[in-house]
Amino acid sequence: MYFIKFLILIGLLGVTYCQDTGSVYGFCSQVYAMNRFCMNQITGSQAVGHSDDVMQQPRVGKAGPKGERGSPGDPGTVNYTAIKESIEKKIEETENRINVKLERLERLLEEEKKKSEERYDEMKNVTDEITKEQQRPRISGCEEASQDYAKLWDGRGGVFDIYRNNNKYEVYCDLTTDGGKWTVFQRRVDGTENFDRVWEEYADGFGSKTGEFWLGLETIQQLTKDGSYELRIDLSDWDNIVAHAKYSTFKISGREDNYRLTISGYSGTAGDALRYHNNIQFSAPDKDLDTWNKHCAKYLRGGWWFTNCNYTHLNGEYLRTIRSTGAGNAGIMWYEWKSDQTMKKSVMMFRKI
Repeated sequence: MYFIKFLILIGLLGVTYCQDTGSVYGFCSQVYAMNRFCMNQITGSQAVGHSDDVMQQPRVGKAGPKGERGSPGDPGTVNYTAIKESIEKKIEETENRINVKLERLERLLEEEKKKSEERYDEMKNVTDEITKEQQRPRISGCEEASQDYAKLWDGRGGVFDIYRNNNKYEVYCDLTTDGGKWTVFQRRVDGTENFDRVWEEYADGFGSKTGEFWLGLETIQQLTKDGSYELRIDLSDWDNIVAHAKYSTFKISGREDNYRLTISGYSGTAGDALRYHNNIQFSAPDKDLDTWNKHCAKYLRGGWWFTNCNYTHLNGEYLRTIRSTGAGNAGIMWYEWKSDQTMKKSVMMFRKI
């Protein structure tokens, strides 16, 4: 009890000091609070509002009392014209970007459409060709050929597919010369095709059926091994004078015998130059099967049924004038008709009898 009275006394002294100085912050705020607590303990009152006027002053925090609301100030001026122009510019820029992208998209779509149309045309051409081929009657040789069956037609004949022993062969059929029905296996007309070839190329064939070509020894043998066939050779010199040689018997042996030539029964206007090559195997620049102690095909730059070396060589170099070699004259040669001239054109073909 004495302790509380002591505190009250100290509090009164502090209150007096604070009232004299007029301070209500910091230390004085703590003094007022302590004095109010002690008075409540003595009187037993819990009501804060029963203290004196000094004690009823509002408590103020360290941040101080809230100040008055300031003036909002004058509103600024809004430039609606500038805002409108800015928006319109943004819209225009956006539209330009969209238009550029749309133009690019249209170009891409147009290109894709064009490619699709081209692919469609290619597929249609292939489909049409397959359909045409399926509808085209199968023939076993040029003796059955007609213009309606041709894959390509040039007026004198054309390119045909023929079927023999379950195999398909693409050949050129001459349907005009000497009654037609000829299978052409060699043609020289302008020197566009290189005939200086190795033995395997002569076995397989090369060139274009509509231009210069060699059908291939294996194909010739397969198409002539059954039945009887005749041979015709047409020649033209550089003055466009023509001649021909015809043989009533023509065949070649198989690969195992190096496609040995058999001919007989000559008739015609060019002379029988091929008789010197009868019963001879086929040689090429890389395969020497001639009867000479050197290499005819290598000297004369082309494959042929060489002896010692040749009386005819229709697969020689395409030359306007003769080139002399150690093996004889180089060029497209037929000595029985033109011993001092090369040929401008030659065509070799066989027909079933």
